[in-house]
Amino acid sequence: MSKERYQIGIIVVWFGKLPSYFYAWLKSAEYNKTIDFIIFSDQEVVSDSNNIFIYRTTLQNEVNKFSKKLGRPIYINNSYKFCDCRLFFGILYEDYLKGYDFWGYCDIDLVFGNLRDFLTDEILEKYERIYPYGHLCLYRNNKKMNYIYKLPGSIYSLKEIFENPAKTTVEEAFGVNRICTMNDIKWYKEVDFADFISFLPKRLDMAHSRINNVHQIFIWDKGDAFRVFCSDKKNIKKEKLVYLHWQKKTPKLDITIKEFQNKQKFIIGAEQIITSFNDKITISEMDRINPPVSKRDIKKALMRKIFITLKKFFLADIYVKKIWVRQILFRLLLK
Repeated sequence: MSKERYQIGIIVVWFGKLPSYFYAWLKSAEYNKTIDFIIFSDQEVVSDSNNIFIYRTTLQNEVNKFSKKLGRPIYINNSYKFCDCRLFFGILYEDYLKGYDFWGYCDIDLVFGNLRDFLTDEILEKYERIYPYGHLCLYRNNKKMNYIYKLPGSIYSLKEIFENPAKTTVEEAFGVNRICTMNDIKWYKEVDFADFISFLPKRLDMAHSRINNVHQIFIWDKGDAFRVFCSDKKNIKKEKLVYLHWQKKTPKLDITIKEFQNKQKFIIGAEQIITSFNDKITISEMDRINPPVSKRDIKKALMRKIFITLKKFFLADIYVKKIWVRQILFRLLLK
C-alpha cells in the first residue's frame, strides 16, 4: 500500500476475451501508483506494477463464493449481469479490502488520469461516496457503506438483483443513487470526467451537460488525461480530467499490444487508440481525428439510437421489459 493518508482499492472483475483497449486501461491504472487495482478474471493478465493485483478465477467460482457469502441463491450466468454484484463488493471481497479506507469498482472501457489530483484528502475526508456511475465509483470502507443496500431507496429487491436474468444496474440511478439521495449520504457528484455520448459513431462529445467544442480531442499523456480544444479558432487549451470513458464504443489499438507497451502518450478516437501523431496539435488535426458533425447528423444519429432502443425493447424478454418499464415510470415520477 502507498503512504497516502487515505488508502484506495479498486476492484475490477472481467470474464471472457479482453478487448485490445484493455491495455490502455491497464497502463493508466499502473501510472496511478498510490491506488491499488485488484483484478479478478478468467483471462491471463500480466503486470509488473506493484499496485496491480491479479487473481485468476471463473464466473461460476465467483457466483458460488458470493452465494455462500450472502447466504442466498444467486443465478448469474454472464459477465454483463455480474455487474449487478458491484454494490456488494465491500462485503463479497472484504478479505481483499482490509486496510483500505475506500473501495471501489470501475469499467475497463476508459483510461484514468491522475486520480489523486481529483480524489484529494479534502474530498475523501468529507464524502462517503465518490461519483455517481459504474465507470468509477468509490465507497468509504465501513459497515454503513458496505451494507448500504439495506437502506431504503432502491427500486429493486435482492431477488431481482440476484435471481432475475435481467440486468438492473443497481449501482447507478435507480439503485444506490436513490439510496444516497433518500438517506442524505455525503456524496461527491462532480462530473470532472469525460463520459462520451454513445450514439455518435465517429465523434467523441461529452455527456452530462458538459460543454463541448467543435474542435476537440482527448489525450492520455504519461498518467494525465486531457481534453484539448479550441473555442476561438486561435488558442488551443487543455482541460485535465479524472478519466475518459468511451462507453459502448470499441476503439482498437493502432499498433500491436507488444508495441503499445512502450507508448507513454496516445489519443482516444471513436474508432482507434492513436499512438502516432504530431505533438503540436492543430485544429485541422483535431478535426481529422475527431470530425465535427452537423446538427442534422446528430439528429439522424439520435433517431437511429431511438429506433435501435425500441427494437431492443420489443425483442427483449419479459424480465428485461419489466425492468425498463419500471425505470421509465420512476423517472417520470421523479420529474
